[in-house]
Amino acid sequence: MHNSFCITLASALACSMLPMTMVNASPVVVFDPTCHGNVIHTQQEASRDFNYLEFQRNNQTCQLKGKIGGEHQTYINVLGFAGDQFSVSLIEPVEQPGFTISGEGLKVLPTADKTFQVIEIEARQTFFSIEVFGYPYAEYKMIIQKH
Repeated sequence: MHNSFCITLASALACSMLPMTMVNASPVVVFDPTCHGNVIHTQQEASRDFNYLEFQRNNQTCQLKGKIGGEHQTYINVLGFAGDQFSVSLIEPVEQPGFTISGEGLKVLPTADKTFQVIEIEARQTFFSIEVFGYPYAEYKMIIQKH
């Protein structure tokens, strides 16, 4: 079952109760098999990929690999609830990809390392977005963990 209606916060909450089968990410993002249960929706556009994750059913660390470049950008949107804390690590080979964290109802804690961010959820519920970018081209490995 592909949960294509899981794009709003309310429907994402409802989707967390549904049984999940294999969810295909975009060809430029590959999720480790241990976190396929975290993926609630994927959407591809010409130069953007959107992936939605939740950690309520599967609290394991989620690892993914991707390719990025030029105008193409990847967005990883993570569902969080008040008091949740997440970390995002970018393991970069040589190409120097980057990422930014955005969203409402959250606090991004300062770190000295630009490849590691800690996010605290302050709102009752919210999605935060991880935007991955690189120019002219980059491959990356990312680790998202709920603490």
